[in-house]
Amino acid sequence: MSRLIRLLIILGPLALAACNGGQQPPLPYAVMPRDAGLLHTIIEQASVEIEQPEGVAPETGPALAAALADALQEQDIPAVSGRKLSGAHILRGTARVENGVIRIDWALLTPAAESLDSFSVQHAVPFDATAHTPLRPEVLRALSVQAATFLNARLAGKGVAHQENLSLFVPDIANAPGDGGKTLPLALRRALGASGMTVVAAHSAGVLRIEGQILLSDLNAAEQLVNLNWRVLDPQGVEIGRIDQSNPVAKGRLEGNWGEVAYSAAAGAAEGIIPLLQDFQARQPPDGTQKPAPPP
Repeated sequence: MSRLIRLLIILGPLALAACNGGQQPPLPYAVMPRDAGLLHTIIEQASVEIEQPEGVAPETGPALAAALADALQEQDIPAVSGRKLSGAHILRGTARVENGVIRIDWALLTPAAESLDSFSVQHAVPFDATAHTPLRPEVLRALSVQAATFLNARLAGKGVAHQENLSLFVPDIANAPGDGGKTLPLALRRALGASGMTVVAAHSAGVLRIEGQILLSDLNAAEQLVNLNWRVLDPQGVEIGRIDQSNPVAKGRLEGNWGEVAYSAAAGAAEGIIPLLQDFQARQPPDGTQKPAPPP
């Protein structure tokens, strides 16, 4: 029989709280304790809030920031542009265009806005281009890939070491509203990777699978109930646990970009999934054979 953990997502201040009907959680937390610093690691060290760079046309700044956010997400680094992301690193840039080259000097700040690092990227543009000349898509892409490569190397390996021999696969979620089918699994991959687990790009033998489902139902004329369900499956496809999250949201809130909601929800899901995985691994013998899940 699988184990079930229910979590409540508070969307607004985006805090997270456990909800289990007043009963003790079914997992043996005294034996398999949670890492108290895990959420700090996930949120404080593994995400980036990108500010629009200065020194370019008003329409170019948002395009540059958005392209970089996309490039970072392709590398499984949570990133947003044009809005806030709680506890994220901050990236500020200044651009200049001269002599056929656009150069962007980026400053990476800690979540407390303290200087952490700096780097520059550049790319060729028409020789007569100015700060008000629109950038071609291939230029935006080249500049964003350069910056994402640096940031990936700079921010990689920030998580604490846990269960490094567990390999996990988190697929995208089908039939999800807005971009939640991609951003929510992406955020969960990053959260689990920050805990020291190995998150792989495709399912194969010996890999655990974490399947997500997103369901929306109407509560009234103004609100919907969002239910996020995560099934944790062993390499044979047997369910070893499930995480349920739910909360009312304003109608239409999740039809577009999930943004910080995805990262907050993923942090809450990871907080429940990690003890499940710890418990699963503790039951495995040294020879690699797998024991069945214990009865409830």
